[in-house]
Amino acid sequence: MDEWEFEIFKYSDESYDAEDWFFPGSGHVDGTIKGALKAGLEAYP
Repeated sequence: MDEWEFEIFKYSDESYDAEDWFFPGSGHVDGTIKGALKAGLEAYP
């Protein structure tokens, strides 16, 4: 649990990509659940 990552699921090709780190909301990813939720909401409003 100390090494969590945030990934966006791409519906276009039905996959996750840990290397795709630049997306709307990526600035919110700070290692917290709150940051992950904010990032996800901005990426997929």
